[in-house]
Amino acid sequence: MKKEVKDRSIKRIDEGLKSVSVSLDLTSLRDISLWLNKVLNMVGLSKLEKLIDSYVEAGILNETLGNALRSMALVVDSLRNENVRPEVQAQIIIELLTLIKRGKV
Repeated sequence: MKKEVKDRSIKRIDEGLKSVSVSLDLTSLRDISLWLNKVLNMVGLSKLEKLIDSYVEAGILNETLGNALRSMALVVDSLRNENVRPEVQAQIIIELLTLIKRGKV
């Protein structure tokens, strides 16, 4: 009986994760992109990804937010490698989301 309850709980968690999305305001997204840039400059992409994984494992971040941060880190790292300044990267994110909210993209 305990195993059945555990299986149902896992299924419910899995279903919940599929429907969860991460939505942040523009200022938070800008601040996160600047933070990602700072950490990327200190430790590089692979160590940043390990750091995010550790935060997820420790329960500091949930899996959905961890996935979002890893994806953002890839974008920020790509732009950083093209010598796009952190402030410009943050502005790119803000412009994109502003266009999406207006329904133009």
